[in-house]
Amino acid sequence: TTNCATATVKITVVAPVIDAVPETTDSVNGSIGGKTTTSLITNDTLNGSSAIIGNQAGQVTLTGITVPTGLTLNADGTISVAAGTPIGNYEVEYRICEVNNTNNCDIAKSIIPVMGAVLVLIDDTASSVVSTNQPKTILNVLGNDTKNGQTIVATEVTISETVSDPTGNIKLNPDGTIVLKANTPAGTYELTYQVCELNTTNCATATVKITVVAPVIDAVPETTDSVNGSIGGKTTTSLITNDTLNGSSAIIGNQAGQVTLTGITVPTGLTLNADGTISVAAGTPIGNYEVEYRICEVTQQIVQQQQ
Repeated sequence: TTNCATATVKITVVAPVIDAVPETTDSVNGSIGGKTTTSLITNDTLNGSSAIIGNQAGQVTLTGITVPTGLTLNADGTISVAAGTPIGNYEVEYRICEVNNTNNCDIAKSIIPVMGAVLVLIDDTASSVVSTNQPKTILNVLGNDTKNGQTIVATEVTISETVSDPTGNIKLNPDGTIVLKANTPAGTYELTYQVCELNTTNCATATVKITVVAPVIDAVPETTDSVNGSIGGKTTTSLITNDTLNGSSAIIGNQAGQVTLTGITVPTGLTLNADGTISVAAGTPIGNYEVEYRICEVTQQIVQQQQ
């Protein structure tokens, strides 16, 4: 038949929901530079599904709106950070737009944390250190410390004491060397030091422990020159002529690095003088006389050897 009717159908298509989600990315080491492992659009969606960057229908385009100096927004949505970028939290503003509908866009602001260099400090120890009468460099604290996995260069960091040795016997120099004060007594000395990346608050700390032992003191037996007992007299040499402290000739005195001299057994008629010589009184009978004496290091006053 020709009995017919007509009607129209109207379909209204709306743009899918596009959602750019703010996020904080993984951190990047600004000292050596690097790149985030994830894209800024990882959590962004188009029509309820994960957004994909591309130029095909159903994908999105990515455009940086505000990208701070030192940072680069890559085509895949990751962020590259240039070496030498200061520590801080950087805000990147970006836009994603649907390829099918270029006016269907959303904007988000994400944070990129830029961290300082990785500083690893190892505690330092030195044992059986013998003090001398001169300041002595013991070690350099930077010798086993690293910055980003590499040996630290002193000029690239600042080095300081955070807890000093209360006795003042060990000191830290700006180049990282530890110096032992002259004539330091036996004992254990400790300080805490800090290394900071230049112009930052990125720091790490470690300790230094130095154990000082008493030097070897050696009183050597000897036979002195003879003295005329009839008229009396004095030996020309000191009893300590061949004695040593820390390998050097012992010197009688009351200063650090010197020794005290004490008579233990001095026969009648003989006198032990302050300089270590022996005076013999007139009329002293002929014979070989044994004098026992002690020398003690002034610095220690506990290290003794008798002869």
